[in-house]
Amino acid sequence: MPDAQIDLFTDQQVNDPTFDQIHPTEQGYFRPKITAMRDSRFKRTVYLDADVIVCAPVPELFDVLDTHDLAAAQEILFGRGTPPAEGKPPIPLSFAPINSGVFVVKKSPATRAYLDRWSTRLRKSQRKLDQPDLEHMLFNNTTIRFATLPYIYNFKRPNLLKSWVPLMGAPRILHNSEMHKRPPGDPEQLFDLKEEYGPKNAKIIEWLLAADAQLGGDPSLQRPGFQGHKENVAKLPFARSALRKIRRLIAGR
Repeated sequence: MPDAQIDLFTDQQVNDPTFDQIHPTEQGYFRPKITAMRDSRFKRTVYLDADVIVCAPVPELFDVLDTHDLAAAQEILFGRGTPPAEGKPPIPLSFAPINSGVFVVKKSPATRAYLDRWSTRLRKSQRKLDQPDLEHMLFNNTTIRFATLPYIYNFKRPNLLKSWVPLMGAPRILHNSEMHKRPPGDPEQLFDLKEEYGPKNAKIIEWLLAADAQLGGDPSLQRPGFQGHKENVAKLPFARSALRKIRRLIAGR
């Protein structure tokens, strides 16, 4: 995706050539992501939280919008924990919850109105997380064509790596909330998977990417730690300055 443009929505003063455009957001609102998705200048937008690492090109995310209006990945934690909204019945366990850290949006009046309703509900509920209100809206949705992305596009639980295999797909986008608890680091340097996930998990991630046939990899590569593992997994070009600078802005608040 070398031709993809990167815009930043922030309530901070920023002048950085990493971003194609910088858009101011409302100060003090704890979920400006909804505003960013709603006001994106692009016809098709891939929104990313500030605590994600893009490990591989993901142009196929834009293809989902050929037939859908919004898309996001399933969350594997099924604890509901939130009451029904506006007198609606409880959401059944069979309805997959969604994580909003990676969102794909087609620009249209319908999606703008949908995102406005999400923002309004969130402000009204004053919940600390935006997912519960989104979940209730999606369960009762009759207006928006929503696609659920595979977990590899928002891989949030590193404990799953010990049992993950290439046939499941290599994680394309890693989502690590622990990044908010550490210094943001040098925005000009590549992310170090060992620093973010530890040496063992870093090796597994690199192996999954190198063994993924959809990424041009070699499925015959053996899992790290197995006898005969080929130590030829090259260090991959992870997302660099843009997300590091976003983390630096957040840490500086």
